[in-house]
Amino acid sequence: MKRNVILLGLALATISTACNQGGKKDGKDSAVSTLTPAKPEGTISVALENRDQDTGQVRINFQIGNARVEEVFDVDLLQQGADTAIYRVVWDKPNSAYVGVIKSNKDTRYYHALTDSPFVRIRWSAAPPKDIWQYVEGPLGLGAFLKNQPLVKEHNKNFRSGQLVEDFIVKVEQAGADSVKLHYKYGGIEEVDTYYIPASVAEAWLTVAQDDLVYFGLKMNGEFKEAKQLRVRNGRLETKTLRKIKFK
Repeated sequence: MKRNVILLGLALATISTACNQGGKKDGKDSAVSTLTPAKPEGTISVALENRDQDTGQVRINFQIGNARVEEVFDVDLLQQGADTAIYRVVWDKPNSAYVGVIKSNKDTRYYHALTDSPFVRIRWSAAPPKDIWQYVEGPLGLGAFLKNQPLVKEHNKNFRSGQLVEDFIVKVEQAGADSVKLHYKYGGIEEVDTYYIPASVAEAWLTVAQDDLVYFGLKMNGEFKEAKQLRVRNGRLETKTLRKIKFK
């Protein structure tokens, strides 16, 4: 058995994210979007590729009149749900559209397709306007299927992966007032991570996306944030850190 000891700092918890998303604060801004979608003067299409890999691709085609552009972006895509469940498109102007795509850590990555006369282009939008993400994640319902997922302390499922038929076990155990152990096992691999987590600040839980895909994370201030992905693929137990958790 391999034992990994992970110390996550001291005091109050904060979770690092890739971007601010136009003033969004951990999804807690409940204001209603005032955006009225525009009537498009062109077309936009989105295709998600290699979602089952560590790095997938978002392929966007955008056309206004005779001007057309295609861009492919590498992104760590969410692996649960149908393709159509993890992205949304909204036109904010007749010649401008935003695409929101859910990443594996369940943050949203935004892209902006726009006219830059006489050309059209597509770029990553690190901080989309507030009305955009409020509309995409509100009326358009991006990520709605992820809300209110049950939180559990243990997952135990027997299934075939590759040539193996084994129990996939993931379990969270309290190991002291401020210590948590994460156990995970499949196909002869068994590991234990020990985390320092102040009980007064956060509680460790699991969410089960599917039989072979489980997320470990923390519930803080009523919100669950995934920190680690555990997946069985082709008979192998794979883990991936999704989000850095700091106590400071």
